[in-house]
Amino acid sequence: MTKSSRVISHPQQLDQLGVNLLPFSNSGNSVKLEIDNIPVHQREDWEKQINERVSECGCKWAGMGFLMGTTAYLFWIALGPVKLASLSLHHLGHGIFAAFAALIMGKVLGRLKGQRLLKITIAEIQQKWPATVQE
Repeated sequence: MTKSSRVISHPQQLDQLGVNLLPFSNSGNSVKLEIDNIPVHQREDWEKQINERVSECGCKWAGMGFLMGTTAYLFWIALGPVKLASLSLHHLGHGIFAAFAALIMGKVLGRLKGQRLLKITIAEIQQKWPATVQE
């Protein structure tokens, strides 16, 4: 399967980019910049930054959320009103729910953070975009 490229030739086109907040919906498209007035390494660096931000999946934050939810549940078992001897499937269900709820919150927060970082990256690139191309 080949990746298609989205070609950007004007700095205002960058405003149309965004991180998709729905799970499993990253399109796999890459962004290519058409700028003649800058060194190739600078253009490639910008493309790399943009593509990393656009394809942000929130996986790191989801993992942290899952770990935090699981840890909180284990602390609740160890220190809370339910003793290990009286632990039932009902209580285990609460723990699974807590872990997955934290995972989903982490995933959403990770994607929102990716969106914010993309906007910051776009603003920085638009400021540095060669003036002769902007006109």
